[in-house]
Amino acid sequence: MKLPEHFFNYDTEVTPRTHNTPEMIRAFSPFPHITSIGCLQFQRTLPLLPRLTHSGIEIHYIYKGSYRWLVGDSLYRIKSGDAFITMPWETHGGLADMCEKGMYCWIIIAPARFGPTGTLSLGAWSALSGTEERKLGAAFQRVRRHALHHCDAIGGLVERIYTEARGRALGYRARVNACVDEILISAARGIRTDKTFAAAEPDAAVLQFRVLRGIICSHIDSPMTLQDIIVRSGLGRRTVCALISRFTGQTPHAYISKVRIETAYALMRKNIPLSEVALRCGFSSQQHFSNSFKALTGILPKDAVKSKEWGSASHLH
Repeated sequence: MKLPEHFFNYDTEVTPRTHNTPEMIRAFSPFPHITSIGCLQFQRTLPLLPRLTHSGIEIHYIYKGSYRWLVGDSLYRIKSGDAFITMPWETHGGLADMCEKGMYCWIIIAPARFGPTGTLSLGAWSALSGTEERKLGAAFQRVRRHALHHCDAIGGLVERIYTEARGRALGYRARVNACVDEILISAARGIRTDKTFAAAEPDAAVLQFRVLRGIICSHIDSPMTLQDIIVRSGLGRRTVCALISRFTGQTPHAYISKVRIETAYALMRKNIPLSEVALRCGFSSQQHFSNSFKALTGILPKDAVKSKEWGSASHLH
């Protein structure tokens, strides 16, 4: 598996879009059906993948790392060499909203028309016939396993799209659109042939964990203990500890602290003063907040908002 030569991020799905450089806007403005495309590497786990839906067919390819991503209430574990596909009507995101350490690329392709029922119409840009579009649409509507093995071609195609769009050489539009068609074909073939990749965890366990996380998040501005979670959830001590350990690898105390930092991170991105962030996230003092933030992220809050990685953190798909 060849690693990418470029890291980039173009996104019209997420607002604000200030991270789109003039060069990227120029490169991809001729392709309105590509609403987001990129390749990024993350040096540490960050809360960058909230659960949401996008306007198009979203396809990821994992170069390095191991990720836990949710589609609806099904949890998938995907690793290097795997691809991941979701449809416009499907809610998806990282487990506990987290983007784990690693490297992946993605593309979101917005069809002219597509839904849970009805036929797929890609638009005038595609060279696929109407019959081929109908077969693709039927395959995508029957998706039951969103993670696919052995889809190395997708990573190379995403990088080629970037190279062609940025270079704008003779025939670049035709080549970009041909690559988009090929990505969709590769994904549809993977869906048809890969029968082994099921959701990694039963739905009931995912739902129970989401209840626990909801309790923690809704009381993030006040002290929270394991006993508080037990009382509010109605689950036993062993069940609560086992669920948190299973999905996060942490103790309840460590996970509560992590959720506080995730929430703080989101508030800081809204330019809320650090003193107010500390108060709203249940820290006893700003110093306590700074120490906890550094313990998880490796940097102080005041330094985080000035870093280059902070500027690219608007990749929220």
